[in-house]
Formats: sequence, structure tokens, C-alpha cells
Amino acid sequence: MKVRFLPFSPKAGIETHIDNATGRILVAGGFAEQIPYKNAAERLAAEAPAQTVGVYHNVSVVGVEWGFDTKQFASPVIIKRQGSETTYYDAPVAGCPAAIIKQWEEATNQVYVSQNAGLEAAQNAQILADTEANNGKWKYLARK
Repeated sequence: MKVRFLPFSPKAGIETHIDNATGRILVAGGFAEQIPYKNAAERLAAEAPAQTVGVYHNVSVVGVEWGFDTKQFASPVIIKRQGSETTYYDAPVAGCPAAIIKQWEEATNQVYVSQNAGLEAAQNAQILADTEANNGKWKYLARK
């Protein structure tokens, strides 16, 4: 609502946009007069800053985000966010970063053993053997 304060009001002569409930009280009390909007566009422009409900917020992530939380649930959880999906795990899963695994191990006093531990050990042994056999030429291919 657009109002102009009357001369005996503390804000005499000021024109302003205020919410409808306050405007009706001021007009009924004789402190202001209502000024009609010129058109619908002026009214919408005046009311737009007051509208805060229903603002769209995109919560999707690009790629994959990993997190760790000990407070939200009864037990520590690993959080994986991909796109608009959030998945909670009670133990590390494939692709989980080492930093998150370390936090999980410290919080649960458990040691994470990959389900592919044997395969990873065999691959690392093969890489090491190939590196030694080729005088260190392939040392940069070793897994981290």
C-alpha cells in the first residue's frame, strides 16, 4: 500500500510503500492517506521486495561432495552428495576419500579394510615390480 503522511503526523509529507495492515491502521487513525498506484506494474514493483517466501534455491552440487557428521545421527555417518541426491553411509564405501575414511576411523575407533584390499595390494605389488624391472621409468604410475 502506498501512503502519504498527513501534516500533523511525525512523518508529515513523506510518501512511502508499507504493508497493507499497517497502511489501513494509519489511514483509519487519520495519520496518512492512501495513494492509489498508477498501474499494476507500479504496485508489483513496490510489493516485490517484501516477498521473501518461496524463493527458489538450487541445492544440487556439481560432481560429488563427501562429508562426515557425528552430531546429526546417533552414530557417525559418511555423507555423499551427487547432483540433487544425498546418501548417508554408516561405513566407508567405494570412492570415499582418504580424509573422510580417516575421520570415520577416528570417530568409531575402527580400522577400515577395503573389500578390494587383496586386489589393491596385488596391483600395488605389480606396479612396484614393474617399476623396479624398468629402472624406475614407471614410478609415476604408482597408485597413491
